[in-house]
Amino acid sequence: MNSFDISQPAMDEISGDFLSHENVNALIMPLYSLDISEKQQHNLQNCAESLGRHIGRRLRLERGAGIGAPLGVVEIPSGEAQHMIYDLYESYYQGTYKTLSVLAALTDAFNQVFGNMPTRSMKKFLDSVQNEEESLIKACQLLEKARQYRTLLDHPAGTQAFNWITHNKYDGRGIMVLHYGMSSRTGNIPEGAVPVGLGNFPVQADWVFDPPYVLDVDRSILQLARWMAGRLEASRDAV
Repeated sequence: MNSFDISQPAMDEISGDFLSHENVNALIMPLYSLDISEKQQHNLQNCAESLGRHIGRRLRLERGAGIGAPLGVVEIPSGEAQHMIYDLYESYYQGTYKTLSVLAALTDAFNQVFGNMPTRSMKKFLDSVQNEEESLIKACQLLEKARQYRTLLDHPAGTQAFNWITHNKYDGRGIMVLHYGMSSRTGNIPEGAVPVGLGNFPVQADWVFDPPYVLDVDRSILQLARWMAGRLEASRDAV
């Protein structure tokens, strides 16, 4: 497959390290020393476990898709292996949404610290976070893109019919799964997708959805979790 552009931003624009079991423990463990209820302790435990499972999903996807491998090493596989990679991406982005939901639930458990943030809609939750913390605007925007991708995967009846291909630009992102399709009768395309320019895609399509770079998604989740832990640490007397 020839290389092609789909007008997406360059990878790795968000600084910071990745989610790891070590930095998750460093965030969560000190919070157990707060004067908190048993319910709040359960919420902290759920948060730590959810972040830990998310790390596992990322590691499996990294290995399966060759994310971060030396440039030019990873080749497009055939047949069953491509479907395996698709399943890994699907699991990762479904897990991203669930992890965001668990973090949102933590703000509800500690509403005396975070106020009444929206928790039923992850879009509204992310909007609320970036309205409160300017340093998280880029992270929340990237997580919103991940949410949109999960919506495309999980709600096919709510959008136009689409197909997918695997692609590797040999830029360190490894093998990517790109969804594409035609616009609706009224010209609409799925939320988060980008229009395809003439001759800019190897098959006929009006739109393509390139999921956010996995390692940047993890960095964004870590930034959000660090902000929340910092708020709780700074409010010891309030909880």
